[in-house]
Amino acid sequence: MFVIIESEKSKGGKKAGARAAPKEFGKFIESFMHKAEERPSKFANADFTMPPDYKMTDWLESQTPLLVGRTISKPDAGYLIDLVGNDSAVLYSELQKIDIHLPPKKPIDRAAIESVSGATRLMTQFECAQALGRKDFARVLEIIDSLYLGSVYLPLYISAIFKHFWALFRINNYALANPQELSEFQRAIKRYDKAVQNNLGL
Repeated sequence: MFVIIESEKSKGGKKAGARAAPKEFGKFIESFMHKAEERPSKFANADFTMPPDYKMTDWLESQTPLLVGRTISKPDAGYLIDLVGNDSAVLYSELQKIDIHLPPKKPIDRAAIESVSGATRLMTQFECAQALGRKDFARVLEIIDSLYLGSVYLPLYISAIFKHFWALFRINNYALANPQELSEFQRAIKRYDKAVQNNLGL
């Protein structure tokens, strides 16, 4: 049996119109918590506190072993969030699908995420531009094939490709003029240091 309690912390005191939980319910929770402490083999208490969006990568990395019994690295957790968003229900659904796809005890890696989560969503014009920028032509053809599975408005793709390559042109010129900052940026990528990447990017 599972008892799931979903609540939202009030900010600055009690919310207007909010009602306190009945005393009987509070006593039931206290009793349950006491039993969980006394008999850990029979009862378990899991607290899934939802973090702000900017901490979701850390949250997903720490919660994945509890949710599906597998590990996921911080970069791969960030990649999954980039693909499907920050909604915890959607993330749990994707973890379950990936769990079915992988052999027992294997960590969740980028290849599994791309194979399962990347294949079930609509691809965007930005991904097409990025694949062209990486000269990943196999991926470009895959994206083009996917475009015609649904409705597509091609002017958006032309605009995205132009903006992407115009940005690459400016970044390339800046990197040639500032090789030291380019090296620092590359080291920040390896450390997954978003703060340094954002500062240098700006």
